[in-house]
Amino acid sequence: GKFEESISCLKKIVEMEPDRFYNWYAYSEVLMLIGEYEEAVSLLEKALKQHHRAELFYQMSNCYFHLKEEQKAKDFLEIALDLDPSLSEDMQQKYPYIREEVKNKIKNKRQ
Repeated sequence: GKFEESISCLKKIVEMEPDRFYNWYAYSEVLMLIGEYEEAVSLLEKALKQHHRAELFYQMSNCYFHLKEEQKAKDFLEIALDLDPSLSEDMQQKYPYIREEVKNKIKNKRQ
């Protein structure tokens, strides 16, 4: 169907233009939408080697929450928050899994 088509296009785009951060971001987003969290994790690992971006760490965190690997999820979330706290609002809306966790982290930093 449509998702398979999108995935194959995004895969080609990432292969052709690996230097563009948003290609990786979009590709991992589609994988997550269809529940392919393990595949998204391996893609994000490759992406993070080239792009040290908070958005990718937030996505990695969300994948690990879905995979029930809470400690890894928390670790990636912490890196994301350190890299770019301003993204926190958007990411909490996008990924409800991390909402509580972000609140706890922010509260702990203020104490």
